[in-house]
Amino acid sequence: MEVRIVHDQKLLKESMMALVSHLQNPKNGLPTSIFNIITTSTNSKETSSASLMNNNWLHGDLDGKRNQESQMQKELDNLKDILTFEKQKLEMAIYDCDKFSSLCNEKYVELKDALSEKRSIEMRLPKLSSQGSKKTILKDLVDANNQVFEKIHEELKAHSMLRTAEETKKRHLSEKSSLEAKIVELEKNKSSEDEHA
Repeated sequence: MEVRIVHDQKLLKESMMALVSHLQNPKNGLPTSIFNIITTSTNSKETSSASLMNNNWLHGDLDGKRNQESQMQKELDNLKDILTFEKQKLEMAIYDCDKFSSLCNEKYVELKDALSEKRSIEMRLPKLSSQGSKKTILKDLVDANNQVFEKIHEELKAHSMLRTAEETKKRHLSEKSSLEAKIVELEKNKSSEDEHA
């Protein structure tokens, strides 16, 4: 449609120029005021056609920039949502890590107490063997050993859970810093696009 309008304007201009050259002929004797009106209208058509094309191009470019900015904003919002989610996961991992750390400390104290009790029983063993039956002594010793082994087993489980929580925490911290870097990069791109617009 625009090409047709430009073509029609070109034809109109050529016709006007032919008319102007005919009217400029001294034999026809056209007054100069009419000649100036015709010449001015021809030039204004030329200007309006160029400005129309330029205006259409600018609108197209502006629409493209708006679409690009909209896409970047959507991506930025999406990354911010992901970052918020990852921060929540990180907080949960830190909480779990702290919980497992305190559990490990409790188990360590219990283990220390059980080992101390075992040593105490082992030290009493020679005294008791001379005083009491060996069966009772062995049973007490086995029970003490079982308690110690149970405490050690619980301690190992707690340490394993703590290690897993710490690895999860490290992974979440890494993901968080990666997402923050992406957000910073997108914000820089958006601000540079805004400056160019």
